[in-house]
Amino acid sequence: MTSTTDIRNGSIHPEVLIALDTATHTGWAIKRLASVTSGAADFSIRTKATKTMHADHPGRRFAMFHSWLNDQVSDLLGARCVIAYEAVVGGSSAGGKVSLVQKGLEAILLMIASERGIPVVSFAPATIKKFATGDGTLSKESKAMVIEQVRQRFPEQEFLPHAWTKNEPWNWNDNQCDALALLDLSSSVLGQVKSLDPVELLDTSHELTKLRWNDQWKLRKQAKKLKAAGSAT
Repeated sequence: MTSTTDIRNGSIHPEVLIALDTATHTGWAIKRLASVTSGAADFSIRTKATKTMHADHPGRRFAMFHSWLNDQVSDLLGARCVIAYEAVVGGSSAGGKVSLVQKGLEAILLMIASERGIPVVSFAPATIKKFATGDGTLSKESKAMVIEQVRQRFPEQEFLPHAWTKNEPWNWNDNQCDALALLDLSSSVLGQVKSLDPVELLDTSHELTKLRWNDQWKLRKQAKKLKAAGSAT
């Protein structure tokens, strides 16, 4: 059986890294060596019957996701792979339908990864957003910031459009951008850790986030000084 991870220079380097922001509209990003592809997959179902059509079975969404994810990993052909996903955490909607969907999709993801011997890593939404923007607050404003930062970080990607609304005031698919932000974080973390121990992963993600945004803060401070010096002359 082919090993799914490779230790080089004390860190983990998968040949393929899959990042998933699991939800009804699942954002995905795949890094194969130096190549990155991304998008979003729709697992919506008909929840109410109409005069001409029956409502979908509530399990259909999970069957669709199972089939889709199996197709993704079937193309790996024994490559060393890691799946990174956004962890389902508690909150105001912890017992609601949205959380139920996310937990169901997470369970299927873990089942497929287990069956195929693919290691998995997960990160909390706040950790992903803080790595991308320096702010781990979960809000509309922080989501818009993630989208802006991701578009700058991955300019070669073909971003899916999103219809601007009052509740979702952005023009690009946030699920795709969340997956790319997760890909960036998990790729950085896996380049530093020596194992997939959850404690080491968490500590490394926090340290990398701190270093990244300390550096950004220093650059912004230097830019302000240069601008002020230019205005004074």
